Amino acid sequence: MNASPSPWSALSAGPIAEPALPPPARLEAARFFLQNLQALLPRRAYALAVSGGPDSMGLLALAAAACQLPGAPAFTVLHVHHGLAAEAADWAQQVQRAAKCAGLAAHVLRWQGKKPAQGLAAAARRARYALLGAACAARGLDGLILAHHMEDQAETVLLRLGRGSQWRGLAAMAARRRHENIWLLRPFLDWRRDKLRRWQDSAHGAAQDPANHDLRFARPRLRASASVLRAAGLTPPQLARAARALGRARAIWDASVLRARADLCRQEDCGLWRIDRAGFNSLPPPMAQHLLGGLLRPALPRDFYPIRTRQIQGLWQALRAARQPAFSLAGFLLRLRAREILLYREPAALRALPPLRLRAGEAAVWDGRFRLAPQASGAIAALGADGLAQAQKLGARRLPWPRTALMTCPGLWRKGRLAASTLNAPPHDLPHELLA
Repeated sequence: MNASPSPWSALSAGPIAEPALPPPARLEAARFFLQNLQALLPRRAYALAVSGGPDSMGLLALAAAACQLPGAPAFTVLHVHHGLAAEAADWAQQVQRAAKCAGLAAHVLRWQGKKPAQGLAAAARRARYALLGAACAARGLDGLILAHHMEDQAETVLLRLGRGSQWRGLAAMAARRRHENIWLLRPFLDWRRDKLRRWQDSAHGAAQDPANHDLRFARPRLRASASVLRAAGLTPPQLARAARALGRARAIWDASVLRARADLCRQEDCGLWRIDRAGFNSLPPPMAQHLLGGLLRPALPRDFYPIRTRQIQGLWQALRAARQPAFSLAGFLLRLRAREILLYREPAALRALPPLRLRAGEAAVWDGRFRLAPQASGAIAALGADGLAQAQKLGARRLPWPRTALMTCPGLWRKGRLAASTLNAPPHDLPHELLA
């Protein structure tokens, strides 16, 4: 559901209205929405994440109005049915009706399987973005529009401040951020909540998730404290202004780290990183730690525990001290050599990764490191010692990389036998692209 619906903004569901030309004010708002969107990511088609709450229903209404403008892009509505609330089916139907009246295609994505007893909110969020990303990929879309607004941004700043985030985290949500195979787009971060919600179509109503008012959760508690925060000057515009300033600083910092990575780091075809040791040690500590974290985090599976900043700091200190030749952290191995640091996945960490079943020609990301497009159907899994031996029997070339790094390369398995791998040449090759 949306991050910040309010109890006084509920609209009762009513009969479906006939499509009509949007009024001039809505068209003007839609034009502004399109300008923001094209500035973030120019595309001819986008996906809309619509939960059915008042914020995302406002987004849907603006997208429908935008379709009346010359040269407007196409929009596809995606709704995630979590199956957690008794009203979930009603919300899905409500979104489908509204999309149909707007002339937009709508797809309901269901979160299947057993739900965890602990950490349900975080698991639901991971599942939601996984479903949305897969649905976008299946439709050839890479831009997913979210209805987050200024109040959401202000709450995110306060929540991160309370959790002890460093300055980069206090920049909060970016208007454009890469998430695996899609771009998350937030064109309304400078809009107040009421400005976005005023455009929702009253004929369709908006869902009200009781969890958004449950004081056991952090965001509802913040909303309940709005008057106290306002008296202290911690208003949404002030907090959003601080986030924008930190966001600009974050962009400059990130560009500097990327330049350092381009100069000091080289990725081999097996996913292994070679880091120039002297250059790495000469970097300012925060930059070296950020570079290190950037190499580690993308490969972590969605359900893996996150790497904390203090862990990165500890690893950096251990690498500088160099009291031992090898280190491990969160499923990665780091080995010190005279002039370089080798960083690659730990074979043992991949044993728990479930096989990824793909059809011939179907593309998917595996382990956050490889985008694979097998030429035959089968299961994708790490080679391990047995698979590496089989790859060599299939003619895999000898490579100057640690054997443990080669064991973490993906292979295509069929009936318990290796059919192809990223180490082999045709006809046993596994077409792939490294994700840096």
